[in-house]
Amino acid sequence: MTRVRVVCEDGGPITPPFRYLDTMNAAIINALAATGTVDGEDLIGPSALPWTFALQGRFVEGRGRIVRGLTISTPNPKVGEALTKLDPAKIGKVSVNGDTIDCGRATVRKEDRGPHDGADELMIAFASPFAVAAPKNGRRSKTRYLESLEGVDLSAMVRRSASNRAGREIAVEAAVDPLTLSADGSPVWVRTRRVGGRDISIPAFSTAMTVRGRPEDVAFVYYAGIGAKTRGGFGCPVLTV
Repeated sequence: MTRVRVVCEDGGPITPPFRYLDTMNAAIINALAATGTVDGEDLIGPSALPWTFALQGRFVEGRGRIVRGLTISTPNPKVGEALTKLDPAKIGKVSVNGDTIDCGRATVRKEDRGPHDGADELMIAFASPFAVAAPKNGRRSKTRYLESLEGVDLSAMVRRSASNRAGREIAVEAAVDPLTLSADGSPVWVRTRRVGGRDISIPAFSTAMTVRGRPEDVAFVYYAGIGAKTRGGFGCPVLTV
């Protein structure tokens, strides 16, 4: 279980502004692959290992994302080893969408704060909002993402997505206080990429939740992320206390 933060010592932005989340995803993959510990199949595609990331900063219309911190998290030992060797100068990407990412002036710090050994219940917030994929009507149907949590079985959603990443059953329960859900249940729209001259955005939620279960499963969920597209920068949890 490994989590690191990429920051600048002076507290400034870790990279020039950029617009699309997928560009940072590609930049992180470049840096992880450059360690020689993991390859492309470990990081993308149907057999990819579990990992997630989150950006700390804000989006300024007309400029892009001003990012002052990057968190990368994994429950997997192989990806974790790559994180211990991560060179921030390798976190870079020049994209056809116009984005340029260059984290050469940043440093990498190991994040020691996480669930304590034996924790079977966590109250979590989200460093990056979580996305919920709608049920598909067929194997080839296009993936849609829910714009409301009304009627969503959060426990089933968390178990399903985590179990798929773990390759085993993850037995956890997830709960959101109804008052919290009513006050903080609206999605934000996250700009992920540009296709055919138009921006693609995904609705995602930052509603705090409680996760309960076996300690090893609770820890897996914390380090692997919650919901859909975790490797794309969605659903990275943080502790609330």
